[in-house]
Amino acid sequence: MHRTFQRAAVLLTAVGIACLPGIAVADAPAPPPSTVVVVGNNNQLAGQNVFNAGRDNTVGSIGSIGAGGPGTGVGGTPSPAPTFTAVIQNNSRATLTLTRHTGDANFPGSIFGLLRSTVAFSERSTADYESSDGRAMSITLDINSAGQESVSCDGDCRIDQGDTIVFA
Repeated sequence: MHRTFQRAAVLLTAVGIACLPGIAVADAPAPPPSTVVVVGNNNQLAGQNVFNAGRDNTVGSIGSIGAGGPGTGVGGTPSPAPTFTAVIQNNSRATLTLTRHTGDANFPGSIFGLLRSTVAFSERSTADYESSDGRAMSITLDINSAGQESVSCDGDCRIDQGDTIVFA
């Protein structure tokens, strides 16, 4: 009788070990590591995609070069363009609405009164905003010949601390 229990214990142990989860091994190469960088209170940069988690939930792409395309290095991963950021700060109670834009910057469609938004860009980008009380501003984000960001605006705005556009 004792031998029966021993055999049952050995059998159950073998079955238990066989049922443990294993590690699946595939022949495909592992995907390249990705990085998520938070660039402001509302925007996140994940790889080549910019996500504005604000009310309008804007999603945009910084680059469109696919693996194996121009600019790819060893392993077929494209080298990303440097990304710069600027801040648009709405110090008025009026809502700013985007009316026109150019370039790759992720300009938000609306900036509500007394809020700010961070804009990521890697090439010359422009935007025009109109406020709900009839005022307007034009923004230019650029990269100078030394590879530094350049921020300017015209209209009811000013530049503060080098990269903050203040609408007042």
